[in-house]
Amino acid sequence: MAQSTPAPANDPLGALQDNSTQQSRDPAGTSTEKRRFYLGPRGSDAQNDARGDLQNSPWEDADHAPTSILIGPYVPKQSIAIPSLDEPQESPDTVLANGAAQPDGDADLSTSEAGESLDPNITVDALSQLDPAAIGVWTDRSVQPFPITMWQGSQRETLERLIPALPAQASSTAMRSLMRRLLLSPASLPSKPVALASPEADISLQAQVLDETGFETRPSAFPDAASQADPETANPLSITAETLTAPPDENPDQGMDEAQAQGPDLLMARLERLYAAGAVDDFLALSERLPADLENADLDRMRTHAALAIGDYETACQIAQQAIVQSGAALWLRVTALCEAFEGNRGTARFKLTLLDDANEASPAFSALVEALLDQIEGRTAPTDALDLSSATELTPELFAASQLTATPLPGTLIRSAPEILLVALSQSPTLSTDDRLALAQKAAQKGLMDGAQLAEIFASLSFTDAQRAAVFASLEAEQDRTAESENDPAGQQEMSDEAAPVPTNEALLGGIELDALLWQLAAKSQSPHERIRWIEIALERGRSRGLITAMAGALAEPLEAITASMALAGYADSAGRIHLLNGRAEDAVAWYEAARLAADQGNLDARRALLALWPLMAVMDETGHVAIDPDMLTLWMTTHSGRTEHEQLSRADLLFTVLEGLGKPVPFDLQQRALTAPLRHGPIPPATLWRQLIQAITSHRTGETVLTTLVALGEDGPAFVSAPVLSTLLVGLREAGLEQDSRRLAMEA
Repeated sequence: MAQSTPAPANDPLGALQDNSTQQSRDPAGTSTEKRRFYLGPRGSDAQNDARGDLQNSPWEDADHAPTSILIGPYVPKQSIAIPSLDEPQESPDTVLANGAAQPDGDADLSTSEAGESLDPNITVDALSQLDPAAIGVWTDRSVQPFPITMWQGSQRETLERLIPALPAQASSTAMRSLMRRLLLSPASLPSKPVALASPEADISLQAQVLDETGFETRPSAFPDAASQADPETANPLSITAETLTAPPDENPDQGMDEAQAQGPDLLMARLERLYAAGAVDDFLALSERLPADLENADLDRMRTHAALAIGDYETACQIAQQAIVQSGAALWLRVTALCEAFEGNRGTARFKLTLLDDANEASPAFSALVEALLDQIEGRTAPTDALDLSSATELTPELFAASQLTATPLPGTLIRSAPEILLVALSQSPTLSTDDRLALAQKAAQKGLMDGAQLAEIFASLSFTDAQRAAVFASLEAEQDRTAESENDPAGQQEMSDEAAPVPTNEALLGGIELDALLWQLAAKSQSPHERIRWIEIALERGRSRGLITAMAGALAEPLEAITASMALAGYADSAGRIHLLNGRAEDAVAWYEAARLAADQGNLDARRALLALWPLMAVMDETGHVAIDPDMLTLWMTTHSGRTEHEQLSRADLLFTVLEGLGKPVPFDLQQRALTAPLRHGPIPPATLWRQLIQAITSHRTGETVLTTLVALGEDGPAFVSAPVLSTLLVGLREAGLEQDSRRLAMEA
């Protein structure tokens, strides 16, 4: 048998040529012999007999560890002196500032003067304090927030005045969407200008100046003339992480004080607007991002009320227990009394109620609910229906929480006075009657606090008798008669809520939101496409007349999905197309538009009517140019009155032409001439100063300020009531800000 060729001494892998003689090893390493190392010997002593050992036993262990193949340290061992604890040491900043040499002999990392560097393009400066008002939170992936630079060019004082003026009670869906993005988007903010100590002060060194964009710039003390003359070398305004911070104070010990002085004004204004709008989830999401040192009494009050509204009693009690240490306000006494009762502490709860009584802040209704809660905690249940809550004149969040904890029904007078922060919670409360919950759901939907899916869930939960289903048309006719009577009666022309509306004497007749729910159920449960689309059209038209068109369109989205656009159903294309447009499904709306156009070409009169009704909406919402501003279609639309007077038609034409011009879709000159004699469209006109501010924001491309002034100019009435010239300018401003879709949604609501 031929012997294997021996491996060189410096090639231990040669031992792998034969593994037939591999010996077993102790895996636990319990051998009493000295430690052996795998893959052969190493070192001068072992090299003398390495060749022979490897030839005889290639797998014999070595006496020494193998040499590491990793790169060794750059600094030689013991080249850095170990400092003694007995000797005073300089801080690293002092060492670098004094120009101390580096251990390896490299040049200094910085010079002796602050703000300078060996590289003239790099400056060293202290980090700025974070401006709390720049904090934001945005988690909706379907919609992009506004850019971080949206306030670029705006003055801080302008924001401080206009943000508190935002119309929190606006019912326009497009407006509420813009306002939500404006209040929740994180964005860098302009700083407040700092007054100079004296007129003789060196502006270039001591003043914090604002450039034309509104952001702070700190020019060099000795600017280079060449860099000033050449715009290529001039320092541009850069948008970096530092733009989210406020300027550093000259005194570092007072830096956070200045940030706190600037922060809460805008931040609290944003939070207050979210709270006033009833946007509980958005308010809580933003408030949770605040630093603890920025919390104040107003914020604690709003956070406590929001927590009570959603049933988060633990958070509400934690805030109240901390706040009552600083203030003995009646609010904190009431909330902590409720918390003590919830824990079963009768003595402490009654003591706080006594303090309220001594301060003339006691509420008999609230005290009765606290006593009822104590009895329930102790196991002494009593009927809560007998509790007298008539003394309460206002439904506060703490009173609402006490009623929920004790399952006590609330009187209708309190329910109708509920603030926006409680609307959604009340509409879902099991202690309320069905009529009260429906009335609150309608109010929440009208204010944009409840979407179509939530409204559909409420509609689906109701039950109706066969008699009520059979009398649906009688209910619609009876409601039309009541509406006509109120219009003819001067005293009845004021808006009348469902609670104040006359109740039908026949139990089979329905009204208000109950009739909306019945129409929705008839549409959702119909098996025939013709029958389903018919109920959908009736429900949508009724919702439109009652200020619920957006929420109703969302509720009808699911029943409409089961129907495919066709020429056979083209007579309903206007209703189906409107629902799809309101729900952001333009492609489905185009399918219904095309079906109506083809059917109208074949002489279908219903399809022709639907086409003329849908065409203006498609022209407004079309983004692809599929629906052109055809002069023939415009002429046909203008000459088709559909039961309207000539003045009404001219008014509609003037509004449509104004909207199209604002969206950048010019109308032929000869058609514009026909609308010159349109009647005046009365509506709120913004103040002249606000109007000038709006024009300046648009022309200067200040995105955030354009949106802010637009919302304030629209007011709570929204685009449906503003004058046509004002509406056109607002649409142009939103388009200039890059908000094409928002401008179209706003135009559609006009």
